[in-house]
Amino acid sequence: MLRISTYAPLTALLGLGFFAPASYAALLGQYTFNSDSLAASNVANNVSFSNFGTGSGVTNPSTNPTGFATGNPTPAIIRSSWSSGFTANDYFNFTVTLTNNNILNLSNLTFNNQRSNTGPNQIEIRSSLDNYATVIASSSSVSTNINSASLSFNLAALSNISQPLDLRIYAYGASSSAGTLRLDNVQLNGDVSGAAIPTLPIYEIQGTGNSSSYVGQTIKTQGVVVGSFLGANQLNGFFIQDNSGNNNPSTSGASNGIFVSAPTLTNLDLGTLVEVVGSVSENFNRTQLTLTNPLNILGTGVSVAPTQVTLPVASSDYLERYEGMSVTLPQTLTVTNNFTLGRYGELGLSSGRLYQPTQIATPGAAANAVQAANNLNLLVLDDGSNRQNPDPIAYPSPVPPGLTANNTLRTGETTTGVTGILDYGFSTYRIQPTLTPSFNQAANPRPQTPAEVGGDIKIGDFNLENYFTTLGSRGAQTEFEFQRQQDKLVSAILGLNADVLGLEEVQNNGYGPNSAIASLVDALNTVAGAGTYAYINPGVAQLGTDQIAVGLLYKPSRVNPVGNAAILDTGIFNPTINRPALAQTFKGLLDSEQFTIAVSHFKSKGGTASAAGSCTAAQNADQGDGQGAFNCTRTLQAIQLSQWLATNPTNSKTNYQIILGDLNSYAKEDPITTIESAGYINLDKQFGGNNTYSYQFQGQFGTLDYGFSSASLLPFVTGATPWHINSDEPDVLGYSTAFKSPSQIDSIYSPDAFASSDHDPLLIGLNFRAVPEPLTLLGAATASLFGVWFKRSTKSKQ
Repeated sequence: MLRISTYAPLTALLGLGFFAPASYAALLGQYTFNSDSLAASNVANNVSFSNFGTGSGVTNPSTNPTGFATGNPTPAIIRSSWSSGFTANDYFNFTVTLTNNNILNLSNLTFNNQRSNTGPNQIEIRSSLDNYATVIASSSSVSTNINSASLSFNLAALSNISQPLDLRIYAYGASSSAGTLRLDNVQLNGDVSGAAIPTLPIYEIQGTGNSSSYVGQTIKTQGVVVGSFLGANQLNGFFIQDNSGNNNPSTSGASNGIFVSAPTLTNLDLGTLVEVVGSVSENFNRTQLTLTNPLNILGTGVSVAPTQVTLPVASSDYLERYEGMSVTLPQTLTVTNNFTLGRYGELGLSSGRLYQPTQIATPGAAANAVQAANNLNLLVLDDGSNRQNPDPIAYPSPVPPGLTANNTLRTGETTTGVTGILDYGFSTYRIQPTLTPSFNQAANPRPQTPAEVGGDIKIGDFNLENYFTTLGSRGAQTEFEFQRQQDKLVSAILGLNADVLGLEEVQNNGYGPNSAIASLVDALNTVAGAGTYAYINPGVAQLGTDQIAVGLLYKPSRVNPVGNAAILDTGIFNPTINRPALAQTFKGLLDSEQFTIAVSHFKSKGGTASAAGSCTAAQNADQGDGQGAFNCTRTLQAIQLSQWLATNPTNSKTNYQIILGDLNSYAKEDPITTIESAGYINLDKQFGGNNTYSYQFQGQFGTLDYGFSSASLLPFVTGATPWHINSDEPDVLGYSTAFKSPSQIDSIYSPDAFASSDHDPLLIGLNFRAVPEPLTLLGAATASLFGVWFKRSTKSKQ
């Protein structure tokens, strides 16, 4: 069971007969602060005490810089800087730890106290059993009497405890930060020998609530070992499952399985029937037992059939009833998230690929409904280990080799019959496999080249994910990493083979020979041949003031720039607000037709909302409709960009226009529909439909990288496609050496196009020389286009 740790009331346990009332008269330990010591004295057998401590919110008074008081009572510990209201870091504290598998039952906590006139007048006692959430006892009788006063706090609710217990004495109600509180003769009373260990079935420990009602208590139970993940390189424990047949989780809502933490255990076979004694806790919201007594083997070779589970599930808490149990998913599942495969050895699985809600649904209620459905259609496949940066990486199986540069595991691949333990951790349900899963790479093989788009002029767009020649800022941190990044980007750009290429996330350090864009062109030409690529220099020192900028590359053997570049850096594109856009007109060497390309990188979805242009901070805040923050700004960018292009900013002789760029908006969001409403056609959707994508975020896919054509140009567009070399690939295959072992720096890197960035590049085909066929326009009227086609085809026949 999960989420919030609590403990059962003492009266409830007495009523169940789990233990008899203890005689709470024994002194367990005390703090006298003699000789300015923080150590405990008069400590009872089978228990140890930490040094007396204080929270980070309180300080030694200027009048008592050592933190100890003179006068009466003396000696005493003293602190100042108390707050007027309850503050999480304002406390005294100490920790009690049991030895020899004993059980702790507390009776009371007493101490002498004195506050200054402006010191705190309220005291609360809280414990680590529920992460200090509950007030166990309190008092508003803090004394200002110079002779001090003794307070006693009833702690009888803290019983049947087997784990270390931290007690905090919180104080507040001070009228001045200079006010002080001093304590002396702190005594903890209770018993460490009067409790019997209750025996409960696993499903009783788990219960049906949000957490086990036995947290902090020692319980005896039994079950069959259904998952063994022993040792520090795995989970440091094992899973057991009740096989009595007395509980049906699907109807009762209580699980038959539980994790047992056993760091010192080295061998335990599946199918072993065991009796365990352990303390109940919630670890990252997973209910578990921590072994306190030696394991008792009751039998071997006992089989437990896994319970069938399918995605999507009925509700967000549906899987709770199977936590800790052996389960199998008989269906074919799709890998929808591999971002943390290298970091934590885990994958996201779903029934079919998951899309960003606003990629396929209108922002607002419809998009939120898609997100709710996605949340019910996701399960993490873990690797049975707590290790970070595993080497080897478990998937794809078998290991070795596991994941390598040439043995990838792409999203879109599938797996069938996943079987393991249904676990919970880090805010999500996950499978710890007991059978090695296999993956169908044929479901989404690597595309070695982009899909054919036709045409005799090819236009591309590519977000380079921070291509910086200044090392140690964004992008590559070292020269070694930079060379790896550059090699991958060169492979990707040459593979894309565009005649004109829009770029995003190039370092904004000018256009000289040492600039990032010049460095990239030099690297391309070193491989492809001198003069193969050139870049547009817009005639300014740099494009705006942001660290990154857009850019344009072209092949002089295929196209020529016509006139000068134009920069949009006014209004919402003012460099103090957003990154400027760049436009350039080109003409194919074999064609008389000109076309203008504008490349832009819209405001991102992240960050704290602030005002920009006519958008207020409130308008730029995340509206909860699926579009993220700064949607207002991005929509204004869409309006101004399309209006700017209508003014012919490059002074060209063409009305054929293409908008390229990372617009940080999914296909149904306001900025995209705004551009479409201005008469531009989303070429990715036109040729690929609604379920295209160029980016993966949190296991959901959508388009951020676009190519729009003006309606006049559409008849000459022969195709458009994203090249899925990045969004489907594990992030760990990229150039970075962070979080990789020395062997992985080589084994999971290749200077190829795959994992060269976090965005997929886009490729568009144009053909001005052939007579275009009439096109069916998705989502727009076609009459004007047929007029354009008729005039163009008539001209071609003359």
